Amino acid sequence: NTNFTAVNNNLLGNVIAKLINAVLAFVGIVILSRLLGTEGNAYFSIFIVNTGIAILVIGLGIENAITYFVSQANMPVQRIFNTSILMAFLQAAIVLLIAFVVQQLFVTHNAKNILQYTQQNFSSRNYVFAYAYLLFNFLQLYLTAIFNGEQLFAFVNKSVRFMQIGTIAIFVVAGNLLQKGNANFEQIIETYILLQAIIPAYLLYYYFKNLQPQHKFTLFLSTTDFRKLLLFAGFSVLINSIQFLAFRADIWILDFYDTKSNVGIYALGQRLVQMYWMVPIAIASITYPMLSRTGNFSTQLLVKTTKIIVQIWFYLSVITFFVAPFFTRLFFGKPFKESANAFLIILPGALLFIFATMLAPYFSAKNKLINNFIASLSCMLIIIILDFILIPKQGMYGAAIASSIGYGVTGLISLYLFCKAENLSMRIFFTRTKNIFSDIKTTYLNGR
Repeated sequence: NTNFTAVNNNLLGNVIAKLINAVLAFVGIVILSRLLGTEGNAYFSIFIVNTGIAILVIGLGIENAITYFVSQANMPVQRIFNTSILMAFLQAAIVLLIAFVVQQLFVTHNAKNILQYTQQNFSSRNYVFAYAYLLFNFLQLYLTAIFNGEQLFAFVNKSVRFMQIGTIAIFVVAGNLLQKGNANFEQIIETYILLQAIIPAYLLYYYFKNLQPQHKFTLFLSTTDFRKLLLFAGFSVLINSIQFLAFRADIWILDFYDTKSNVGIYALGQRLVQMYWMVPIAIASITYPMLSRTGNFSTQLLVKTTKIIVQIWFYLSVITFFVAPFFTRLFFGKPFKESANAFLIILPGALLFIFATMLAPYFSAKNKLINNFIASLSCMLIIIILDFILIPKQGMYGAAIASSIGYGVTGLISLYLFCKAENLSMRIFFTRTKNIFSDIKTTYLNGR
C-alpha cells in the first residue's frame, strides 16, 4: 500500500531527524544556560513565555487551519502563503503595540514591558529585537504549517537543525565576548533572537526554489476563504491558549512569589521536560495531515505508535531518574543542580502526558475538538489551582508537583476519551509489548 509505505517512511524519517535535533537542542541549552546564569535564564524564560502567549493569541491558531487546508488542497498554496506572510508582519507589529500601550498604562507603577528581556529600561533597540523575534516566529509558524500540510517534514527538520548548529557554533566561538560579565546577558539573548531567522530563511529559500518557483505575490485569499480559515482556527486557538497557560503559568506565579534565580533554575527543569517530549510531539505533528489524507488505517497505526512511544519513554524515564542529577550538574554546573529535582518531580506526569500529545491530532482530524478542549482546560485548572496552593510554601518544588499532577491527569483524560471513541480498553496501552523491537520494525520500517 503506497499510503502505508509513505506514512512509515515519514514516521521513521521524522523520528530520526527529531532525535538528532534533540541532541543539538540539548547542547544548545547547556551552552545558553551557562552563559546566561540562573538570573539571566529567568529573564530569558519569562521573555519566551510572554512572547509565546502573545504569538498564540494574536496568531489566532491559523497555523492549524493552514495545515488542514493545504493537506486537503482546498485552497491555492500561493494565496495562503501571501496572506500568511502579510499577517506575520502585521501580527508582530500588533504585539509590539500592545506591549507599548500596556507599559504606558502602568508607567506610574514602574511596570516592566511584557516583552522585557533585560534588567535595563526597555529601549528602542529592545523593541527592534522584540519585533524581530516575533516576526521570525510568526513566519516560522506559518511556513511550517504550509510544509506540514504538503508533508514536507524533512525540510522543516532540516531548517531547525541548521538553526541549532548555528546557535551552538556562534555561542561556542563568541559566547564569552557576548557575555561581558556575568550580570550582562542582554547581548546573548539578542544574538539568540537573530539566530531564529535561520528557520524561516531556509524555508523561504526552499519554497521559492522548489515548491513554488513561479510564485505570484499578487494572489491573496478571498474574504470567503479567509473567513473559513478563521472559523476553522477559532476553537483551536482557545484550546492552544489554555494548554499554553497550563505549561507556562507556573513561571509567572513562581516569579511573583520567588526569586529570579529560582525562576531560572525551575525554568531549566521545564525546558528539559520540553526536550523529553520532542519526539512524541514530532510524531504527533505529522499525524494530523496523515489522518486527514489516509483514513482509518492511520488511526490503527496511531494506536500502535502511541503504545510503542509510551513504552520506550517509560524505560527512558527509569534511566533518567538515576542519571539526571549527575548529568545536570555535569552539563549545566552547580548553580542549576536543583533543576534536576524539579525535572524529576515533573517526570511521572510528563510520561502520562504523552497520551495527550499523541492523541490530540486524532480528535482534531475527527472534528472532536471538544475532547482536546476538555483535556486542556482540566490541565490548566489543576496546575494553576495547585500552583497557588503549593508555590507560596514550597516554591519551585510546589510548581513541579502541580505540573506533574496536571500533566498526568490530562494524559489519562485524553486516553479515556480516545478509547471511548474507538471502543478500546485503556488496559491495552499499559500492557507490556512482548517483542518491542519487532513492533518498531513493522511500525516504522514497514517490515524491512
